[in-house]
Amino acid sequence: MPSTQPPDSPISFSRFNIGRIPPKVQETPFGKVRAFSTFTILEWIYLAVSIIALTVSLGITIQRLTAEKPSESDFTFAILLLLTIVFCYHYSVHSIFTERWDELMVFVISNVIVLVYCILNYLIGEQPTVKLVRLILVCTLGPFLIVVGILLSFRYCKSNNLIYNTVGANSSLQKACRMYYICSSLLKFDLQLQLSMVILVMASGVLNMSLRQKVILASGVPISFLVFILGVLGLRYENKTLMVLFYILGLLEPIYIVHKFYWTANFEDSDNATYDSTFACGYFALVIWVCLIISTVYFILYGFGKGLKEKIYGDKENTQPLQSAATSTVSPSSEVNASEGAGTSVP
Repeated sequence: MPSTQPPDSPISFSRFNIGRIPPKVQETPFGKVRAFSTFTILEWIYLAVSIIALTVSLGITIQRLTAEKPSESDFTFAILLLLTIVFCYHYSVHSIFTERWDELMVFVISNVIVLVYCILNYLIGEQPTVKLVRLILVCTLGPFLIVVGILLSFRYCKSNNLIYNTVGANSSLQKACRMYYICSSLLKFDLQLQLSMVILVMASGVLNMSLRQKVILASGVPISFLVFILGVLGLRYENKTLMVLFYILGLLEPIYIVHKFYWTANFEDSDNATYDSTFACGYFALVIWVCLIISTVYFILYGFGKGLKEKIYGDKENTQPLQSAATSTVSPSSEVNASEGAGTSVP
């Protein structure tokens, strides 16, 4: 007699009292970011401390802007710190949410720059209480943000979880994605340093600028943003024409830095609050500019046409075939699944 029992239902996690696995990546208008459930306690603490430190520094800097006279160099220094703090907000939040070790290292370097700025600014010129409070704050929280930032950066560099969840297990795409992220972080850092060097042209304050300084300030800011936009769009759309324009306009940066060094050394007062900051910022800017040029050239040669933008942004275009599976890497979770499947035979 045929059985009247209903057929077995499909096997599901709920039959074994296994809850739904939360997603590790969330889609946002700005790309893929990590889900909150993947954050560790150390990451939450680091994010909270960095935001608190930056907010307090922002308040002190704004207070200095209202207290200093626009004709003094300390006013220019306050504007410089304000710009750096704004960029640091982005670095600290974006690096944790996207597990970007390169951007976190940029945040670490920015903290080092702020630390150097504040020490030099305190040692030179007047030493009011506000400067001392700012220096104590930076020297207290700065080392924590620097050391823990380096540790998290090494952890992100080793794991590459977001890269795997973004482009899959293909080793060629993973290398291209890693280089693309490095280039984008260097572009942001380069923009920050370019704008800083342009601001430092106001060595004697805002009200005492010469015609030369006004021309540099009026042209330097839009050119800096134009170079940044060309670099971002050129890398985003893998457009070599835009990258050629980026390199041509980018030559203005080292030319201006060398000019600024010469002018500062020969025509500006060494007791000025921005004197030493000019050389410190300029050296950083030259190093980052060289790293940016080398990394973008490498990405153009070995990253364009691999299908990366289709994976990251979902572009609908014909791309070169991906490399064979023999060049693919496997994530730790895939290795476990593969080992389990190897022990199961199909009749």
